[in-house]
Amino acid sequence: MKTKYIILTMALAAMTVSCNKEQDKAAVQPNPPQALKVGEVTFSSSTGEATKVGLASNNSLYWTSGDQLAIYSYNDDDIVCQDVATLFSGEGSSTGRFAPETYSDYSSWYDPDAVSLDYDFYAWYPFTSVEEPAAKVVSIPSVSPLQTETTGIGSYLICWAKAETNKSALVAGTAPNFAFAPKSALLKLTVQNSSGYAITINSINLEADANISGDANLNLGTGVLSDGSRSVITYTPASPIVIAAGAKSLVPVNISMLPCAATNIAVTLKQGETSFPSVNLAFSGIESGKVYSKVANASLTIPRRAVDIVNVTTQTGTTNVLEANKLYYGKANCLVMGASDTQGTLNIQLFESSDGFARSNITPSFKTAVTSAKIIWAESALYNDANFGIIGADLKTLTISKSSGITGNALVGIYQGEDLLWSYHIWCPSDDSAYTDFESEKGTVFESAFKLALGQIAGEQSDAYLYYQWGRKDPLGRAASLSSTTSLVSIYGGASFTTVAATSTGEATNNLAYARKNPTKYITQNNETLYDWYPSKSTMTAQSNQENRLWNTAAATIYDPCPEGYHVAPKTLWEGTTSTKSSGNFSAGKDTKLWYVLGGSRYRTDGSVHYVSSYGYYWSSEAVPSSVNAYHLYFNSGSDLGREGTGYRAYGFGVRCVK
Repeated sequence: MKTKYIILTMALAAMTVSCNKEQDKAAVQPNPPQALKVGEVTFSSSTGEATKVGLASNNSLYWTSGDQLAIYSYNDDDIVCQDVATLFSGEGSSTGRFAPETYSDYSSWYDPDAVSLDYDFYAWYPFTSVEEPAAKVVSIPSVSPLQTETTGIGSYLICWAKAETNKSALVAGTAPNFAFAPKSALLKLTVQNSSGYAITINSINLEADANISGDANLNLGTGVLSDGSRSVITYTPASPIVIAAGAKSLVPVNISMLPCAATNIAVTLKQGETSFPSVNLAFSGIESGKVYSKVANASLTIPRRAVDIVNVTTQTGTTNVLEANKLYYGKANCLVMGASDTQGTLNIQLFESSDGFARSNITPSFKTAVTSAKIIWAESALYNDANFGIIGADLKTLTISKSSGITGNALVGIYQGEDLLWSYHIWCPSDDSAYTDFESEKGTVFESAFKLALGQIAGEQSDAYLYYQWGRKDPLGRAASLSSTTSLVSIYGGASFTTVAATSTGEATNNLAYARKNPTKYITQNNETLYDWYPSKSTMTAQSNQENRLWNTAAATIYDPCPEGYHVAPKTLWEGTTSTKSSGNFSAGKDTKLWYVLGGSRYRTDGSVHYVSSYGYYWSSEAVPSSVNAYHLYFNSGSDLGREGTGYRAYGFGVRCVK
């Protein structure tokens, strides 16, 4: 059975039927058979609740091949006869012709010898293959209460009818008329998509405080349909339901419910394995034959791995400024989300730097068209978390979500068309705390210092840091373990960490723009003079071709990789250390100790992972004056305590963040 939109109240349906009083009486088949004639079924609105929706008469019941009606006649509580009528003609129309499956002598409708002629006739629809009822109660087996077709009604829409005329008033050869009424109820659900992007609904779950589904009993004499056996309905549509950005959409499913005393139904929508916040719908009980029109004003903040950003203003003339490295996006290049955090907000607002390096946070007089955002890569735990993704995006912020307890690293980017404008590290450690008023052994006091190095997840001595080339803002992987290894932690999402020679980027002046647009590319040194990723030509051998302002000792630059308020630690964080080591790892600090691990490095010439479990290396924010190098901390697994060193900037070392 199919219907347009939603059924409210069924009107008249006329039919002829044969009923065999005596099961052993020889049946005589008329020629031609007298078909059961079902008139057009129309629908009208009910009254009593403000949520009811009046439906016009064009919402008609359409018969489908194979539809069956069950008809019974009773003498008191005893079944006198029964028959099943099947659609004979009229499929796909609002008027169907039904023929009885057994063609009995039509005179049996009128039996003057019967002791009582006041038999009543009853019918119910849809017929299911059940045994002949011994009394006026038939068990309705559990069937899916939801129809997959957009115009369908659930097969649980039980319709019941009593004949307008009982047997005593029939004339031989005539048939009773039936006034059908639905005995189950229907829910018409409208969903408001409040997000800035299209959403997809893969399943709908209803959980009530009473039984709205499952097996039930229909009293064929009174038409009363009992409570079911289940309080939960779960529906998976044949095709996902897509609701456009900002749209208010009727979910194209009519949800059939059994009458009961329910006062609340919690509706939960899902995209894949992601469950969105439940919306509670209030009821004053579920009544037979009614349609309940409800709006789920849910905040459908669905995690997405890629989203469009709407309402942008596009203006020309920004390309030259971008290439001059004066524009930057956001107040930090890293968002920290602790293990228990489920949401975090990342600022992506466009700013202009006064010199191309300082975070002056000047709002430019123009805007660029940031058209989308997406997850570039994520480590396994985050990538496999159904709640990890972008749940909000506009020109100023991205809102990132994940499940509580999920840890790992990821990279998210904002785009103009296919061009990456900026990228941000999402850092989700098991411990995101920092030491306040941290004092180094030399006496330098820092307002705050993170316990873990950037990218560490499990703990202070449990796993490796992320690798950074000096002066770059984006991480370039981390060692797969702290045991001897040459492998990086696997990343997912389509990206991979690859290498490119500094002289092969195609950049004429320097590789800063290339690094910004290619955050997973490890840029190997350009020649044996500067040992740097920054110069783009093999002829650039003078130190003037390097850039010492990419990181700063006092405050974060626009290329600093640390979270908001923090910056890469200067070398004074570990100067003067006298601490000993534990299992090869190194600790430093006057009273409170910061741990440094043997995380190795990525090599300057080919990006390979070296010296894990043998050496630990941490960049400082300071370039060495009049040198191609930058300062760093290093120590080994032997007797060598942590000490200050200088290293070529094309190496990949760890980073500690302070303020």
